[in-house]
Amino acid sequence: MTARYLFAIRQLADASAGGVVDFKTMRAFLQDVVAVRRGDHHAARLQLAAELAEANRQKIRVES
Repeated sequence: MTARYLFAIRQLADASAGGVVDFKTMRAFLQDVVAVRRGDHHAARLQLAAELAEANRQKIRVES
């Protein structure tokens, strides 16, 4: 998805005067990218927590 945003920014830059994207447009794009990355990081944390919980369950079973 980030690659799609980069491609869209490049298209905007090519279409705009002087090949420069204005600050407000760039900020809006980057806010979307940050939101996506936060979601990715949150999902990774949840996956790690689930794996840790499963490892703890297995450890408790072995000890019992």
